[in-house]
Amino acid sequence: MPTIIFEYPQGEWTAEAPAGGALASVCDVAESPVPFHCRSGNCGTCRVAILEGEALLEAADGKERGVLATLGLSAPAHRLACQVKVGEGTGQIRVRPLSPRMPRAGGLKVPVRRDAEAGRLLVRLSDERTGEIAIPGVSEPEADAVVVIEFQPLGEKRAREVIARIVDCEPDGDPGLYLVELELLEQDELLMELFRENAAATPS
Repeated sequence: MPTIIFEYPQGEWTAEAPAGGALASVCDVAESPVPFHCRSGNCGTCRVAILEGEALLEAADGKERGVLATLGLSAPAHRLACQVKVGEGTGQIRVRPLSPRMPRAGGLKVPVRRDAEAGRLLVRLSDERTGEIAIPGVSEPEADAVVVIEFQPLGEKRAREVIARIVDCEPDGDPGLYLVELELLEQDELLMELFRENAAATPS
């Protein structure tokens, strides 16, 4: 029976994992630091780095690999904890969560427009604190899609990337304009503050 070791800045959590068992169940029983959201392999919240013992895990399927690729990750070095099955054998499996636990936030509607030439969506909110806010690689918003929001705050040398889920979307007048309900799956106070400030002015 493999031993799962969860690494986190506050310390380590250890639990035993039966062969064929789901890693998510082990996380629940051990009250591990791995955050979960959809538990169906769609959102990427539970992404983890496999630091040791990847051979003791069953291989990722095409769906899991696709979500990982959207997040800029790849198996077997990274996995979605909700999709992992523990394989046969004994030894240690060392896991590090790639995002902290955070309360599930409600979605906020924001106006976006399609940038067909660049194959992306642009958030139609102007704010000197964040600069341009883009959702790259998405030409049409789709409900339940996991996306990456990119922006470069004023005074910061590197752009930030925040993972979010499109809860719902609807046309907003002219072609190429939408109201998109976004749920942030990672904590970013600046982005959340901007969205909240404008949510009241966004038609429902």
